[in-house]
Amino acid sequence: MFNTVGDPYFEAATKSLAVRGRQILIAAVHPVVPFNIFEFYRGQHTYVGIDTLALSSTATGAVFARTRSRFRERHLKPFAIKANAIYPLEQAKAAFVAVAGSSRDRVILRPAKASQ
Repeated sequence: MFNTVGDPYFEAATKSLAVRGRQILIAAVHPVVPFNIFEFYRGQHTYVGIDTLALSSTATGAVFARTRSRFRERHLKPFAIKANAIYPLEQAKAAFVAVAGSSRDRVILRPAKASQ
């Protein structure tokens, strides 16, 4: 389970893990989550935290590059992209504000179209 928002989905994600399942967390809205120690050790679960804010852009890119095959193999599935969360490059500031405001949507920057 690749959890990109942390606590809003932590409990549901934990319940969905198979035996020896892993939950990878890269963000959180709130720092404290309900944690059921029985579910954890009986399920032999693993929790992995990646602090992308502590990584350079290059290091973060490398982490995501390593997960690419898992998406290709359909072991990981991306969340849907909502049309109102796609920003043209000219609106990068608005996209940043959405991310900084803890948007739960996947925020996408669309590159400018080449002049013809």
